Amino acid sequence: MPLLKMAATTHGVMRVTTTTEQTVTAPTGRVAKPVTLERARELLKQAVEARGEGFVYNLNPLDMCYYEPIDQSWFGFIRANDPRAETGCVVGEALALAGEGRHRKFRGSVSSLAEVYGDMLERDAVTYLQRAQREQDKGKTWGEAREAAELVAEELIRPAVEG
Repeated sequence: MPLLKMAATTHGVMRVTTTTEQTVTAPTGRVAKPVTLERARELLKQAVEARGEGFVYNLNPLDMCYYEPIDQSWFGFIRANDPRAETGCVVGEALALAGEGRHRKFRGSVSSLAEVYGDMLERDAVTYLQRAQREQDKGKTWGEAREAAELVAEELIRPAVEG
C-alpha cells in the first residue's frame, strides 16, 4: 500500500497524495473531537439501521470499497444494481453521521485514515471500525459486520472493566 502525504488545506479541501503521486481531494468537515469507541458503536448502529442489517455493500469481495458512493466517472461504468453506487461503505456512512467529511475521497484502510487524520478517531474506535470494514469487504451483510465489531468492542471493554 502506498504511503500517504498530506498537504496544506486550501479553500476547504485537504490534498492527500500517495507516493505514486495520485492526488485526491477530501472535504474538510471534521468531528469536534475524536470519535470514541462508545460513539463509534452508536454511529455504526445508526448506519446499519439506515440500510438494514441484511444490506450487502460489496457483492464481489474482489471489488474495492469506498467511503462514499462510487461514481460512473471513476471507472467509465457501474454494474447494474451495484450497491456501492448508492452509498459509501459502512464506516464511511458512520463517519458521515458524525459530521465528518475528510474521509470521503480517502482511499485506504480505517487505520490509514486514522494515521492521516489523527484527530478523527481514538485507537479503540479504529480497531472496532476496522473489524466492521473487514467483514463488509468480505461480502458480509452490514448486520454481520456490526456483530463482528461488537465482539471486538467486548474484548476492548473487558480489560478496562477487569482492571
